[in-house]
This record gives sequence, C-alpha cells and structure tokens, in this order.
Amino acid sequence: MCLTKDYYILCLKKFSVYSSIEYLRCIFVITTNDIEIFIMTHNRANLIEQSIESVFSQTVCVKRITVLDNESTDMTETLLKRYGKKINYIKTYGKLGNFYKAQEVASKQYCILFHDDDLIHPKYLENALHVLNIIPNIAQVLTRYTEFCDNMVPPFSDKISCDYYLFPNQKAFATHMFFIERIAYCTAIYRTYDFKNTVIDYDLYNKFNDWPFLLKISTKGKTVLFNDPNFLLLRRHKGQDTWSSTNSPTVEQIVNWDLAFWNIFKKDLFLRKMYSYRSQYYLRGKYDNFLLPALKKEYSFDSVLHVAIQKGIVISCKKEDKVFHLFQRFVLSRYHKVPSNTTI
Repeated sequence: MCLTKDYYILCLKKFSVYSSIEYLRCIFVITTNDIEIFIMTHNRANLIEQSIESVFSQTVCVKRITVLDNESTDMTETLLKRYGKKINYIKTYGKLGNFYKAQEVASKQYCILFHDDDLIHPKYLENALHVLNIIPNIAQVLTRYTEFCDNMVPPFSDKISCDYYLFPNQKAFATHMFFIERIAYCTAIYRTYDFKNTVIDYDLYNKFNDWPFLLKISTKGKTVLFNDPNFLLLRRHKGQDTWSSTNSPTVEQIVNWDLAFWNIFKKDLFLRKMYSYRSQYYLRGKYDNFLLPALKKEYSFDSVLHVAIQKGIVISCKKEDKVFHLFQRFVLSRYHKVPSNTTI
C-alpha cells in the first residue's frame, strides 16, 4: 500500500478533523518516498534475493532499492537484472566502498543500509514511519533481532509488538546498548544529514565499528529502538564477516571498543561502578571470540586488561552479580514506551 501525503489529507477530511495544523502535518508527513533504501552486498548472489524480497514485501509501498555492490565476482549483477528499474545497481570499490558510496549518493530525508543476508519483517517500515511522524528530532530508528543459522529461515510472526524505547540522548542510549545489548545495525534508519556528516572509525575499531557509529549518531537527536526481536531475522553463516579471520581486530582495537562506552560512563559515578563490575566479562568475551589464535599466543588476557587500564578504563575484581542484575532490570524499564495498540 502506497501511503501518500494526499492520502493522509483525504483521511482527515473524511473524519472531519481537518484544520490548518493537521494540514501542515500532512504536507510534511514522512512516507517511504522519503526513505532511501540501500542494500550493501559482496558475493552474496545466493542470499541477496531473500533480503530484497523482504524489503519489497513491506506493508507500505517500496518502489525502488539501491544495491551497492563492492567488487562482487559472482552472479550478483546478472541476477539483479530481472528486477529491472526496481533495482538501482551501483558498483563500488575498495575498503568500505559500499558505506562511503551510500554517504555520497544518499539524498532523501532518511536512509537505511540493509544487509544482503538478513530479512526484515513486513511491518517494519510501517512502524518506523509511525514513530518518525509522531516524534520530533529522531536521528535513528533501530530494532532488536532474532538469529537463525544458514538457510533455516524461521517464519515471520503474524503479530508484532509496537512497543519501543525512546532514548533522549547518547548517555541513555549507550547505557541500554552496552548493558542490555541485542541491538541490530543493519535495520538502522538514519536521518540522512546526520548519516552523511558522521565519520566511521574503521581504524579505531576494525570491523566492529558499527556500535561506535550508532553512538555517534545518537548525539544528533533521539534514538528509537523497537523492542520486538521479530522485526529482524539475522542470519548466521560461515561466509559472514563477523566470524571471518581476514580482518580480525587487534588487542588495541578491542579495548578501543570498550573505551568508546567508558568515556561516556566515566562521567557518572554509578555507571562507572556498573561497568567496572562487568569490565572483565565484556573484554573476555571479545578476547575469546574475535582475537586471532596467533594474537592470543602473543597476548594473554591479562595483557588485554593492562592495555585497558593504560587507556584509563577502571577494572574491578568484584563481580557483584546481584547488584548488576538489578541494575539491568532498571535499565530495561527506563525510556520504554507502550502504545495503546501494542500489537498489529
């Protein structure tokens, strides 16, 4: 269904709630025509069609998708020709070529950089448009996610919860993001002006530059996070960059990731304590899962902690699990919004 500005004005006239204020709102209403949808790809001809179809299957009208293809050597370009003018196909080159090209060509009010191996729920854009039209100064809209492996794609839920978190500033968003986690990067809808004017720090964080980028965007305005994990089906597979050893982070880059959050938390005495209680847990997770075996032989986990302390991060030997779990419950309750119609 294509929801246009004329459609909204017609609805207001029909229900006799038409006034100059509503008219102005209708003139400036945000629709799918105001969201530029990019899908970034590299050698995923076997998966990208599923991602494309999930976008074209939205309950609101999506007329065109721009596919940014970073030096694919498979059949991606040939495969996409069947979509005709519905796909704007652009080749990109070099490291982060897709991202930089999106920053260069994005021209609509909002944009989304979707991935070529995941699937979004048919009602995602409908819900995103709703919050974009009722809440002022949104810099980004995000979702949680549900993971699946390889080609074992689960069915989308018929009903989806509309509840969301509304974070007014970076500190509120960073607290939830770091201590609760489960926030997707690929469903992010950015205000294009902010997206084009925010630098991605690849050298600081390597391939784990996504959350630090979202942190930067959160300084530009409000952040909305949809709480239902069914909004995104996130595929885990062997070809995924997350688990690839070709661009593994260094010890310093792992610590830099925590440092991005620590620099926000250190200004708050309570958040300093909460981070320090779990600092070893978070650093250990990244050390175990993402550092190359060769680097683990060279650097023990104690040496990682030493680097963190040198950078000013406070490391505590205390765990205080009960206190931390109470804190997590508190974080989950803050900034949570439940609309009157919680499911659609």
